Formats: sequence, structure tokens, C-alpha cells
Amino acid sequence: MSSLPDARSRKFFRGRSDERYGSVVRRVKPGLRVTEISARPEFGTKDIWIGSSKSYVKIQDSDAPRLVAHEFLAARLANGMGIPVPFGEVAQLDDERFAWAVAHIGSDGEAFAPPDMSVLLQRSPHVLAGISVFDTWIHNTDRTDENLIWHDSVGLWAIDHEQAFCGSSADPAKVLRGSHESITPLHAMEGLSVSSLEVLPWLLSVRTHGKPLATRACEEAWSRGLITRPEAEAYQRFLSVRAATIGALVTTSLRLTENPLESIRRGEDAQPPNQPIDLFTSSEEE
Repeated sequence: MSSLPDARSRKFFRGRSDERYGSVVRRVKPGLRVTEISARPEFGTKDIWIGSSKSYVKIQDSDAPRLVAHEFLAARLANGMGIPVPFGEVAQLDDERFAWAVAHIGSDGEAFAPPDMSVLLQRSPHVLAGISVFDTWIHNTDRTDENLIWHDSVGLWAIDHEQAFCGSSADPAKVLRGSHESITPLHAMEGLSVSSLEVLPWLLSVRTHGKPLATRACEEAWSRGLITRPEAEAYQRFLSVRAATIGALVTTSLRLTENPLESIRRGEDAQPPNQPIDLFTSSEEE
């Protein structure tokens, strides 16, 4: 008997699934993959069940006391900016330790290999530019190709933000105050040339919406007990100042020849911000 799924079940597999030796490799988009449905709860509609799902878990410890807070803040800010970051949430283990649990991306339980950055720049330049601007805004010094997930069938996604905001072991109330103008090394973009036209809409979005987004994210992190009130104020000031100066920061970090925001001051044509983005269409499908 063949191990391949029948015709009815095969429709749930993407058209690009690889069939080798009677097996199907399924490309998994970011999301909660349900592995078991255990019971139907006594409340809600008849279509709701209690289930178990796979996720990646990063456990906070004494060496990285800001891990959960930084992942939480980055995820909330990215969501507000339209940056593709997998859904995540604060989690607590049975031993009372806190962790960051994030939805799985990969291929039947296996993570995708790091992308070829030169190929990625051709296939998804707009999203890559957005991630670069976002990393500069939150001062994420740990963006390498291993912290990017890419496949034609799932698009481009950014992961791992614990080292943003001057690192997961730093005291934000002390360190952030002197880091408002710090340049962010974007290791994944080393040797690559990003178009100013791709960068510009993201710069406009951060400059326009960065401060209110930072206020809401920091307030939520404080209300949930992830950071103290003085820390919340430090993060908020840090993000607000960097949002106001994002053009200069990105120009230096990406080694652009000119600040793209200067073209607006000269009255040149510029792409409007907040363009709709198709995260899942590859260049072959367009």
C-alpha cells in the first residue's frame, strides 16, 4: 500500500511539495500546527476543541534576563509595522520559568536552511528592506542569515530579537540612554546593495508611526509585568528618538549614498508608505 495521501487529502498539500520515494515534504507557513485534539470544552460553540500544538520555545535564564521582554516588544512592534515576524507569546513552563514560544516555520518539523542573501535580495527586496529598517530602529545587532527564514512557498520571515535594544543582559534604564544614535551593524546585509526606493516607504512608516507604536508596546509590556515602569520609559524614549532620526541611522547602517528621506524634502517622486505586500508570492509565480 502506498504511503502517499489519497487524492482527497493531497489537496491540503501545497503544489510545490516534494515527492521522493513515496513521501511528501510539506512546507509549513508560520502558524500553530495542531498535533493532537484532546477534548471538547464545556463552553463555546460546537466547533471549538482543546488541542496541542508545536512551537519553538526560548527559555529565559539569568544570562538573558531580558529575553522574553525583548522578543515580546519586537514582535508587537513588527506586527504594527507590517514586518513578517512569526506569532509568539509569553509562556510559562511547569517549573515556573518564563519563556518565549513562537509559531513553527519549517518543513515537517525541520527548519529551513539559511537563505542565499543575494538570491533573497532579488526575490524579496521590499520585505528585506523593511526588516533592515526595523532592525536599525530597534538596534538589533544580531541579524544574520541564520535569523532569517525564507522559502518560495512561505515567504521571508525574521526571527530572534533577544539581542535588540542593546542586548538581553543589559540594564535598559542605564544602557539605552546612551544608545539613541548608535549605528546598527546589519551582518546579513554585508556586501549587498539595497535600493533606496525599497527602503523609503519603511522609513516613512517608522518616522510616522514609530512613536505611538512604541508607546503602546511598552505600556503593554509594563502592564504584563515584563518590564518595570522606569524600564518602559527608557525603551519608549529610545524608540521614539530613533524613529525621529531613522533616515540618518539607516543611511549609515546600510551604507547608502544618500538619506532617502532627503528626496521628499526636495520634492522628488517617492513611493507612498504602507503599500500592500504579498509575503507568499515568489518571483516565479508573479
